[in-house]
This record gives sequence, C-alpha cells and structure tokens, in this order.
Amino acid sequence: MGGVSLTVGADRASDPSRRRGGVPLWFVAAVAGCIWAIARRDFGAEGYFVPWLGSAVVLLGLSPALVRDLRRRHGQAVRPIPFVPLIGVIFAVYYGLPVLISDRVTGLQLEAEVWSIHKALSLALIGWAAVLAGYLVSALSVRRVRPLNVDWDPARARRLALLLIPIGLVAAGAHRLVDLPPSIAQPMRLASSLLPVGIGIAILQGRRGQISRGIYLFAWLVLVPTWLAMELSGGLLGAVVVGGLLVCMLIWGTGGRIPLWLFVVGAITIISLRAGARDYRRMMNNDEHLLASNPIERAGQLVALSFSAMPNQGMGERFEKIADRFSQLVPFAYVIERTPAAIPHWGGETYASLPSTFIPRFLWPDKPVKDVGQRFGHRYGIIDASDHSTSINLPQLVECYANFGAIGVLLGMFTLGAGYRFLDQLLNGVAASDASVLVAAVVFSSMANIETDLSMVFGLVLQTLVVVFIVLRLAQRDPEGSRLPNQSLQPQSGSAVVGAGGGA
Repeated sequence: MGGVSLTVGADRASDPSRRRGGVPLWFVAAVAGCIWAIARRDFGAEGYFVPWLGSAVVLLGLSPALVRDLRRRHGQAVRPIPFVPLIGVIFAVYYGLPVLISDRVTGLQLEAEVWSIHKALSLALIGWAAVLAGYLVSALSVRRVRPLNVDWDPARARRLALLLIPIGLVAAGAHRLVDLPPSIAQPMRLASSLLPVGIGIAILQGRRGQISRGIYLFAWLVLVPTWLAMELSGGLLGAVVVGGLLVCMLIWGTGGRIPLWLFVVGAITIISLRAGARDYRRMMNNDEHLLASNPIERAGQLVALSFSAMPNQGMGERFEKIADRFSQLVPFAYVIERTPAAIPHWGGETYASLPSTFIPRFLWPDKPVKDVGQRFGHRYGIIDASDHSTSINLPQLVECYANFGAIGVLLGMFTLGAGYRFLDQLLNGVAASDASVLVAAVVFSSMANIETDLSMVFGLVLQTLVVVFIVLRLAQRDPEGSRLPNQSLQPQSGSAVVGAGGGA
C-alpha cells in the first residue's frame, strides 16, 4: 500500500533514483484483486452492484495513497506522515473490503438485507468522496495557517523521558488494575499518556543518534512491547492499534520506512485477537477474579482466549469470521434499515458532549459520563437491555447517518475532511522538528480511530495534547541555544498541496 508501507519522507522523495513514472504495482494489484473478487461474489439479482460498489470504495479509499506515491515517484515533496492516505486505507478495509471477501457479510454478529448493504456502500462511497472534497476545498483557506514547529533541547528531552517513562508505567498499571473513582481515574489516565510520550522521545532521539544504541534497543525490545501489552490488558484492541500507529508515525516522520509485510502481520494479529476480546471483556466485567493481577499476564490471557476461540473451519468460513471482526459495513447497513423507519434520527445528540471535552473531569467532578457506546447498543438492540457493561463502538460515518441521515453523511464527512486538512497543515509540515513529529504522531494516531464516535476521539486528543505540550515546554530549547540541522524551526509556508488526497 504505497502511501503507507513504502518509503516516506521528503529526503527520499527528492532522491533522483526514485523518480519513475507509471502506476505503482501495488495499485495495479489492488485493481486486479477487485476485478477477481467481482467475478467471484454473488449477492443475487438485487445485489448485482454490491461488489462493484465495494471495489469503488476500496479504490477510492486507496486514492490518497496512490497520489502520494505518484508525487514521491516524481520527486515532489510529500508530508512526512501519510495521515490521510492511512485514513483512506482504514476506511477501505472497514467499508469496502468485506463484500469482496465473502458473499455472507456480517459484523458484530449482525446480518443485514442486501438492499441496505447496497445503500450503505453507496453512502460510504459518498462519505469518503466528501472527505476528499472537504480536504481539497479547504486547501485555500488553510494555506495561511503557519505550521506548528516546536523544538526541544535534546539533553533536556532525554532527561525528561527518563522521568516520564516510570511515571507513565506506574499510572498505566494503576489505571488498568485499580477501580478508581472518576475524579481520580481521569488524571491517572492522562498521567499514563506520559509513557508513550517518553517512549516517543527515546525513539526519535535514537533515530537521530542522540542516545546510545543500548538505550535505543531497550526502548524497542522492552518498553514498546510492555506499553502495548498494558494497553492490550484493558481489552480494547483499538488502544493497541493507536499505539502501534503512533510508533509507525514516529518512523515515518523521521524519513523511515516500514515494510508492507509487517502491516499484514499486524493486521492478522489484531484480527485474530478480536476472537477472544469479547470473552475477555466479559470476564473483566463479571469475573475479574479469574484474571491475573499483572497487566502483562492479563494480556497473555487475552491472547490465550483468542487462540482457543479460533474456529476449526475451512478457509472460506475463516474469511467470513475475519470479515465479521473488522467490518463496519453491516452495522452501518443495520442502522440504515432501522433509521428512520423504526428508530428516529438522533438529531445531533451524540455530538452534544463535544464542548465538555475541553474540561477535564478533575476540574468538573460531576461531568456527565460518556456512554454513547452503551446508548448506541441499547437504542438499536445490539446489546441486551440488562447489559450495562458492554459498549459498542459508534463509527464516525455511522454516527453522521444516525444523527441526520444521508445529508449528515455528506456534510459531516465534508467537515471531517476539512478538519483533516487543517491538522495536516498545522502539524505535518515537511520541515517539522522532532518535537513537532511527536505532537503530530499523538494526534494523528488517535484521529485514525474512525470506528469510534467523534466526541470520544476528539476529547482524548485534546486532553492528551495538553499533557504533551506541558511536557514539551519543560524540554524546550533556550532561545539563544543552537539548533540541530535536522530540527529547523522555519515555518513551512504554502506547503499545502492541492490534489486528490493532496500531497498527504
């Protein structure tokens, strides 16, 4: 997947040896795969166009990655972190790929009528087209936005990382294992976000040769696995994906590359873990005494549950199970079938908590608890009325439709695309310093969680950003200090690029 797995960075983009034209092989393979799938899929006469629409969603989702790869091949500068191409790939996998894998499409163990799947694919196609339109149309207005380019003193940042990592480890362990009141749990969760910040500083300085090789290897071989295992112990695989993406973005942001096979292995691993995640969360809610007291051991228990839950089935049935675990298409179609025929539109209710995301809970002890996942599950009968512990993700595309229908998809996704463009311009300049790369990785990795409602994602981003900026302020270089050559503070003016997916 060109914009995701191939070389990233302005330094490589300007390499004359890489300036070659033509459509990249990975996109040709994607087109061929879609044609092969169209010929094999059968959704009946009513669903004749379903695989065609699924292929259109996949290829349009890959279009920002294609544009990025073509720009890079022609020696044009591209943004360090492939933010929008990555979102496009995730969107294609969630909404287009399921109907190309199997004739029996499910999601969250739900099934939907063919007509509603057809409509969901049509709206998904419109939704992603609206994201790209919002990204492009907003280009002129955001050109005047000066990229945020913070800087740090390497020695101060190094000392700070040595302080943040143990604090973050302790806070993360307490947050995962101790049942804290909300007024304390929120500050503890924010303190746990110091762990990836400290690890991020170590990775960035290791890639710049500013710390010893031994410490750099320790960060990769011990700290990163420990952190991801602690995230996994919470039973929420989305947090593990966000953590993995943050690490990838640190590499991309410093001109590195990540092989495609590693993404394939990571995707298969996450999909496999989803087999036991539901049972694990049920144990957390009802039989926590069966779980280990150590977060690392808990992560091992989730892995064991996932392996035991893997069905002994043929390849075709296994593909159906895989599609069920990552598909957001059928839940979308399920909502379309019932809205507004049986269940009225929400009318913006799920966005009502957006203003309160600016206020941390320790400053507002009686702040209402966000329970969109519970309300969504109960409203549409996905979870039992007596179940007050299970939370169902409300994807942002589905959220737009559940609130305002098709017009909500068009306008909501257009606005989201404009927001992506603003963030790209603000945080993802070609000349970004290492500190700026860290900020961008924190924001973009969280924003990539498109299967969660907007207020939840936005709230976590805002609160984490406050912590990150306070940390970077402590590591800031003295005004009279000299800068390293690779940490320019010069703003990237006029760096926004107009194009399908933009130079993203």
